[in-house]
Amino acid sequence: MKIMLTNFAAIHTTSVTLTNVLFDIAARREYVEPLREEMEEVIRAHGWTKEGMGKMRKLDSFMKESSRLSGVATGEHPLYRGYFYMLLTRCGRF
Repeated sequence: MKIMLTNFAAIHTTSVTLTNVLFDIAARREYVEPLREEMEEVIRAHGWTKEGMGKMRKLDSFMKESSRLSGVATGEHPLYRGYFYMLLTRCGRF
């Protein structure tokens, strides 16, 4: 049972992180082109290898910043804030 819970937690946090990154990139369209250029350049030079993934510095920075601002533990994503506000108002806490 512990292994199943651990796997669920790992998959859940990974999928939520990726979802938050996609929300953030959709909200900040000015980052799409620089990230795309970096990915194309690195993939052309190194392919889809571990070394190539390590060279995608802009993508890594964007994902880290996205996780920092709207990570799983923060509950700070606008969708989460709206959901929590709705819950609190229905419970009479606001």
